[in-house]
Amino acid sequence: MTITQQEPCDNLFLDGYNLIHRSRFDWGGGLAVGEHQIVYNFLKSIKPILEEFAPKKVFFILDGVPRDRLVLDDTYKANRVRVDQTPEQDAYWASFHKQKRTIIDLAKELLPFTTVYHPDFECDDILAHLAITTPGDNVIVSSDTDFIQCLDISDKIKLYDPVRKGFREKLEVNYTQYKSLVGDTSDNIPGVKGVGKVGAIKMLKDYALFSNKMKDAEFKQQFDHSYQLVKFADVTPVLSQLQYFQGFFSEEELETTLEGLELKSMLKQPYFETYCKVMERLS
Repeated sequence: MTITQQEPCDNLFLDGYNLIHRSRFDWGGGLAVGEHQIVYNFLKSIKPILEEFAPKKVFFILDGVPRDRLVLDDTYKANRVRVDQTPEQDAYWASFHKQKRTIIDLAKELLPFTTVYHPDFECDDILAHLAITTPGDNVIVSSDTDFIQCLDISDKIKLYDPVRKGFREKLEVNYTQYKSLVGDTSDNIPGVKGVGKVGAIKMLKDYALFSNKMKDAEFKQQFDHSYQLVKFADVTPVLSQLQYFQGFFSEEELETTLEGLELKSMLKQPYFETYCKVMERLS
């Protein structure tokens, strides 16, 4: 991670669910508590990002079901299940999903964002395609390291981690191959048995060594399987099926919305005026 000065960009690509889940936590790291606290955290957190990057356009990308990956491996992301089924957890997740829906509705209708979605593709695949193919200097905002793949593909893309507030750099080796070797426990991608981070980098820096390893049938099968799960899916066949929603900012509607959500601190001056100016610049 390299912490550098943020610069203006042409297009800002927001990893929608990544930012929403990040908003589940308050600034001190604990879970956000309150009927509208996650919405509040989200709205507050995007303001400095928009100010710092001053984009001409903002894309807000949502997740669909990763159908192709689930066909390849029905255990993909199967580890993301709730273990604690207590009433308290039921209430927490019910509140989260309600607030998530509120945030998505705001992005689609009121915030000056272009929300993009396909029911059969993950955000990563859609966002990567748009960031790579859209002309200009583009910045991806996400703490998801999968987007390091974009840095290997285009030097016009930067990847900003909003958690650590800095830009990520390319690895010294191909990231897609690297992650296919080491796997990803968060997505339940196994990788190649017995290969760690140091060994993966050493292997990929030595083409002869990697090529020789790939002659082993079991090694190759494990690598190829993980590679198909790690690499971005090709969304070009469904580009005409992408769903776009354009939000239109209104100061009056934002004020009414914040009052309805009882987010009164955001209505205080001069904060509210500054917030509106940031949004109006994108409108």
